[in-house]
Amino acid sequence: MKNLLLACVLLGGLTGCNKGGGEPAAALVGPTWSLQSQVVVATPKNGGASTSSTRPIPAGSSTHTYKADGTFLITGIGYASGTYSYTGKTLTLSSTIVNGPPPRVLTVTELAAHKLVTVENGEDSDNRYADTVTLTR
Repeated sequence: MKNLLLACVLLGGLTGCNKGGGEPAAALVGPTWSLQSQVVVATPKNGGASTSSTRPIPAGSSTHTYKADGTFLITGIGYASGTYSYTGKTLTLSSTIVNGPPPRVLTVTELAAHKLVTVENGEDSDNRYADTVTLTR
């Protein structure tokens, strides 16, 4: 009896898994996302203490739209358009501007129907940066 119960639990767990991974990508596409917050953490390369700064975001000041055809549009605080790809937890934004900026690579740390959180890492000669952006619908 215990073996039968265990087999049912395991079978249910296996059939409930989504191996395709299509649902998270589908959550990205659709209605426009509104920027809610931006937090930048700077970590000195010399080993000093990290500092964090939160950028004030006026309501409705920046929107991000990801379309099913693989294009994106960011308006408001800054402007960008181009193509995107989303694989696993990586969102890559490529500008359509000739000789434009290099692609931006973002790590998606949370994606649901009404919330998107990304982290973009970068650095300059003195610091490493983690720029965390939260968007909602």
